[in-house]
Amino acid sequence: MPDVDELAPPLQFSNWPLWLLLALGVIAVVVAWYLIIPRIAVRAAGRRPEALVVYQPQRMGPMGARERAIAAIAAVETDHASGLIDGREAHLRLSAIVRGFAWDMSAVDARTMTLTELKGSGLAPIAEAVSQFYPIAFREEETEGLGSAADVARGAVTTWS
Repeated sequence: MPDVDELAPPLQFSNWPLWLLLALGVIAVVVAWYLIIPRIAVRAAGRRPEALVVYQPQRMGPMGARERAIAAIAAVETDHASGLIDGREAHLRLSAIVRGFAWDMSAVDARTMTLTELKGSGLAPIAEAVSQFYPIAFREEETEGLGSAADVARGAVTTWS
């Protein structure tokens, strides 16, 4: 058995100030992340026009749904005319409006359905309107005009029986 004098003493951590500074730096970065990043994100979201909500399905049935959808379509026309949104964004919003309207008016949640599913679900006016919005909404280049898209959306809403 070795003598007690032969055992090596435990290592001394002589560079503890370095570890302390490193730990404080990591804590400062984490605190900054939680304090600064959410504020930057809120400011950035406030500047984007797509953060605006045009139509929210109420799921209360047809009571007032038609009027809310017509008002939302008019809001899209106004936003497009004033330059807040481009043609692609306007077509995407019109598609969301008619899909939300269909969800309000029926038991079918059309908000996330594909065009094929829309056609197969018996929502013919909505499927026809969305099929006219698709080419412009998914075009690579920006689209300037709204064309007759607002009238198509309005027609899908008013012809619903």
